[in-house]
Amino acid sequence: MEKVIINGILVDKLTSFHKVLLDIKKTDLEIIKFDNSKFIVPTIDLFFQLNCKKRITLKKINQSLTMMELIDIDLSDDPLALSNSEKYKLLLALALINNSKNYVIVYPDIYFDDYNLNIMLRILKKISREYRKNIYIISNDFDLLYRECDYLIIYSKNNIIYNNNRNVLYKEKDNLLNNNYELPKILQFIYLVESKQKIKLDPTFDIKELMKDIYRNV
Repeated sequence: MEKVIINGILVDKLTSFHKVLLDIKKTDLEIIKFDNSKFIVPTIDLFFQLNCKKRITLKKINQSLTMMELIDIDLSDDPLALSNSEKYKLLLALALINNSKNYVIVYPDIYFDDYNLNIMLRILKKISREYRKNIYIISNDFDLLYRECDYLIIYSKNNIIYNNNRNVLYKEKDNLLNNNYELPKILQFIYLVESKQKIKLDPTFDIKELMKDIYRNV
């Protein structure tokens, strides 16, 4: 059975969104991309009815909203009155109902504050783990993707320069630096300590593990 993990796709300003989708090489893709025009409908109920790929029941809608922790909204509400983070969660709720195998989450960090972003990531990991969905997060926030994603694909000027597990990212640092990518901040610190103090810390994405390693080496 295919292993389900969270995939991070780091893009630069020159990378084509279309190019990214082609390189994912998956046919059953549900793309969650913020588009405010989708919410120009009188009610949330109508939003679902117009955008679902199949007929749905009220029970199914409410289950999906509950999973996305949108328990305080009413189906008769105007979706345009929602906050951007609530709108994005609504798009995710819709994607769950459409029940694709692969979900492409596009620039979620733009529309969520840190608190709600953490909630969304926790929900995505639960979906990936319990329902065996493949999750792809597209962003230009390297720190976010390195911290949250098991597998990384990194683009530079439409070319893939890294396509591997995040655990070997530090070994490929020269390739990233040569392509004008700065390392995630936690790896920048590890690199600085290695360069200046000649102390080799274990590469990690977990700040708590880094602090333990520093304590062991002091």
